[in-house]
Amino acid sequence: MLAVVIYAPDADTRRHLKDAASAGSEMRVVGAAGNLVALKQQLAAEHADVVLADVSEQPAEIIQLAVAGVPIVALVGDNEDDFLEALHAGAHSALSRNATIAEIRAAILANVTGLSALPLSLLASLLLPHFDAAAPSGVGTEHGGLTPREVEVLGALADGASNKAIARRFGISVHTVKFHVASILAKLSAESRTEAVAKAARMGLVLI
Repeated sequence: MLAVVIYAPDADTRRHLKDAASAGSEMRVVGAAGNLVALKQQLAAEHADVVLADVSEQPAEIIQLAVAGVPIVALVGDNEDDFLEALHAGAHSALSRNATIAEIRAAILANVTGLSALPLSLLASLLLPHFDAAAPSGVGTEHGGLTPREVEVLGALADGASNKAIARRFGISVHTVKFHVASILAKLSAESRTEAVAKAARMGLVLI
């Protein structure tokens, strides 16, 4: 039986996650924490196969604390940057905080078998730079295959903004900015930021 440790600052969310992890016979909750100190104590006191954590606040700190040898299923906000932040911080899987009990349980089971669970929409975004031809019809075709956030980052690149400046502008981490920039270069088949901006200008995506 899989041992699951729960983390969520909100008591109602903790109860929901405990219900999700206790809904079947494959897993049981061995601990639950509402703050980082308690989470650290739970992980020291109990063997955990998976950590199921609401990381809407302080994702990097929470995941780095829990990730040492233990797969983590991170529950995040609904925008793409929240998922990327969690993955960059070390989460093995990332789901929306509004995920169903079935989705949460599926992610836990995937983690312990060495797999990852992500929303299909995010998976398509991650794969498009490399497998654009295999993407379903209509997926990622607007704005040259760039996501809305990538178009915003591209505009910041056209302004000459550094990664740190872009991170501050959009309230995301530098690691997430680097991911977006790499995706932009891949999708536009550009070797540099300057070439990406030049190509985007010719496509009418940015003004320079």
